[in-house]
Amino acid sequence: MIAPGALCSYVVAAGCLLAFATAGAGDRTGPGSLPAGTVELLAASPPGAPSLDPGGRYLLLAQRHSLLERRQLFAPSVSISGRRIDPSVHGPHAPLNYHGISVITLASGERREVSLPRGAVNGFPVWAPDGSRFMFTLTTDRGIELWIGDPETAHTRRLVDGLNAVFGQPCVWMPDSRHVLCQRITDGADVLSGITADQGVDWGLDMPMAAGSYRFSTSGGAIEQLLESRLQRIEVSSGRRHDIGRSAAIQSVEPAPGRDFLIVTRVSKPYPRPGDNVRINTFREIWDRSGRVVRTLPASHRAVQWQAGEPATLVWVERDQGLDRVMLQRPSFTGPSEQLFATEHRFAGLHWLENTDLALLSEYLPGRRLTRRWLIDTGPGSAAPKRFDSHHIDAGNGLPMMTRNHRGRNVVAVRAGRFFLGGLVPSGNGDAAPYIDEVDLETLARRRLWTDDNGGHERVVAMLPGRPQEVLTRYETADTPPNYYLVDVAGDGRLQLTHDTHAGPALGRVEQIPLKYTRDDGLPLSATLHVPPRDESRAPLPLVIWAYPKEVDGRAVSPDAPSTQRYAGPARAMKLFFVLAGYAVMDGVSMPVAGDERNANDDFVNQIVANARAAVDAAASTGLVDPARVAIAGHSYGAFMAANLLAHSRLFRAGAALSGAYNRTLTPFGFQTERRTLWEATETYLAMSPLLHSDRIDAPLLLVHGTADNNTGTSPFQSLQFYRAIRGNGGDAELLLLPREGHTYRARESVIETASAMLDWFDRHLKPCPARRKPIDNDVAVTE
Repeated sequence: MIAPGALCSYVVAAGCLLAFATAGAGDRTGPGSLPAGTVELLAASPPGAPSLDPGGRYLLLAQRHSLLERRQLFAPSVSISGRRIDPSVHGPHAPLNYHGISVITLASGERREVSLPRGAVNGFPVWAPDGSRFMFTLTTDRGIELWIGDPETAHTRRLVDGLNAVFGQPCVWMPDSRHVLCQRITDGADVLSGITADQGVDWGLDMPMAAGSYRFSTSGGAIEQLLESRLQRIEVSSGRRHDIGRSAAIQSVEPAPGRDFLIVTRVSKPYPRPGDNVRINTFREIWDRSGRVVRTLPASHRAVQWQAGEPATLVWVERDQGLDRVMLQRPSFTGPSEQLFATEHRFAGLHWLENTDLALLSEYLPGRRLTRRWLIDTGPGSAAPKRFDSHHIDAGNGLPMMTRNHRGRNVVAVRAGRFFLGGLVPSGNGDAAPYIDEVDLETLARRRLWTDDNGGHERVVAMLPGRPQEVLTRYETADTPPNYYLVDVAGDGRLQLTHDTHAGPALGRVEQIPLKYTRDDGLPLSATLHVPPRDESRAPLPLVIWAYPKEVDGRAVSPDAPSTQRYAGPARAMKLFFVLAGYAVMDGVSMPVAGDERNANDDFVNQIVANARAAVDAAASTGLVDPARVAIAGHSYGAFMAANLLAHSRLFRAGAALSGAYNRTLTPFGFQTERRTLWEATETYLAMSPLLHSDRIDAPLLLVHGTADNNTGTSPFQSLQFYRAIRGNGGDAELLLLPREGHTYRARESVIETASAMLDWFDRHLKPCPARRKPIDNDVAVTE
């Protein structure tokens, strides 16, 4: 038996439970060890996350580690409605590991590091509405604190401790930039006294799958102590505090832009019990500055928000007579409401325009997979709504360029009677160039304002507040990681603000070959083939294909040429590192399931097999890969796809499936885009369940799953059940179980172990000469 609380992963092979040893970095010395530089690639920190100040003077960059240490996953935790919480700090379990904040002065490009205490995890910084300062949380082993930073000096100070971040961000700025609203732990709250150690469920493997988790006792009111908090208004300069209302389980607070009203979302009693994966029931109220409830909003109100340009105008969406109606109400919130717009189809978003009474409203047409946008007027004597555009969701037509208004709200940038849209347009080199379009508010005429095809992959991050000719962009190439630039769209000025370098230069030298091809019914497809630098004498390479299914309609837009200038950050490096070990890798592989969204899945299996066959043929046509030595891999729905491809085709010699679902009868009320229930589409559910066809799988399959996966439908039991079915039918499978991991893998050890296990698996099954395999039905085996 494995010792309880052990930090190692486990491999189930031939029915035996084995501890998994992490392969080391450095030069490869045997099967499963990783190529030199791979660990550095997988653990590389992502680019700093940017935040522009509302005055357009400073840029904050929050740095974080891409991976945690496994010991962090073993911190005490409880699960409430799918949310993992660390009760010792009243905050999220194993939060994003931000470890530093930098301030860049945009006028000069000067960069300074913000002073921070050592050994703490800081949260993402949030600017005050006037840009004079910023706040961020700091998590230590004692709890969660709020700190205030000065962008001019880069100095910081602690304002208050004892925050309750169980439901997310515990503090928000008030519109005056002089006060913050914070949720603080109730007096005397000692949650740990109400919980006891719990080894969790072992899934029949004689193993502590949830070692380090906790459960609540039945006494002591521990759940109330964990969820409830006091709302306080705190003066930033003096630290003076004023209680607002009574203690409650507050999920979120949104102050009105210019008056003392709050939208408060609260969790209703009875509170969910830890471990129960049930939905949290919430309700919304309007509070005044003293905490008095002035209105309780009906549960039918959706997308509740304040109008960004008004002091305290309430906006929401409600369903009535088959229409989504956008409604507006002004203080004191007791009079009649007025209808702004009634969408023919489903409401899909509302963006307020800077310094106007206008808003850009989106609706979604499910049957045609179209987005339609309208310009609506909320002012007195308002004009009739104007239809702006209509486009297929896969095509895109530009996203609104956002900025901050004088009330500190995110709004669509407006300059001289025009608003702006930004996006990417295919460029001549097979990649995509950024663009900004301006749209006339009166005529809705659209004109290209700026584009820049500079040989890499670039996108616009934001327009600078108060500086209409300048934008912040993020630029990358295959051998250069993303860096931020300040670009003058009216001229040729370009100031590089960050100077990050490649964590794994060898991967930057990999050749990328864009492929465009069609499947047997003529549907256009695309992918990118990655190969080591060419050697004319080299034999064709084994191939690993990564893919993810996507439902499209019959009028699917032709795919653009795949990008060859995207940097391989940690997520992509997990797929591409095989190239460093002598493989070809096919990434960005089109895997459409075309048809009416109500029944497209009835043909799911046939379509993914047709997609896969076309991909293998396209790769083989280059002469660089061996079509008899191809593996399929995927994560989540991609893992589900990989399992189905092994069950219904003979295209692949091996597979790897990470955190998938394989028995659709365990998700009987829908999955992914499938909205029919098991009882409404029984044959489809059965046909799409690879577990029920596991007797047809003769290619070896590696299954990987986190033991704490609480994603809907992808319980670890899915992989265990599938593993047992394959083995019971005489197939070859192994199951790697990663302790305390969720649906995606966050620990450094877990990521390295998964990479090592996949490489070892493919080395074993793709590197030897292929054996003759039996075809399935009418599908012609590649390895004849």
